[in-house]
Amino acid sequence: MPPVIIQEGEMRLAELEGEREKILSEIGTLGDMRSGTISVRYQKCSYKGCECHKEGHRGHGPIYSFSVLREGKTRIKNYKLGPEFAKVEKEVENYRRFRESCHRD
Repeated sequence: MPPVIIQEGEMRLAELEGEREKILSEIGTLGDMRSGTISVRYQKCSYKGCECHKEGHRGHGPIYSFSVLREGKTRIKNYKLGPEFAKVEKEVENYRRFRESCHRD
């Protein structure tokens, strides 16, 4: 008869294998992924007579920006609301969920 500690180890292995199957199943449902960050911002234009330069005005926008670090440089692309932005937003969310699935404690 094997020692109890081996049986506990075997039970732990079965738990780990079950966890692996669960993670693989979750990843399989995610779809396209993209690392990066989406932010919403407002900005003032260069025309000094514009409303955006008045006190309390937050500026033109909203401007939806996707930023990602590639080869040591931050790349930023601005989007308007619509199907292209919705796709990027979903891909960023899928990547976040992927990272959470892979980094469980």
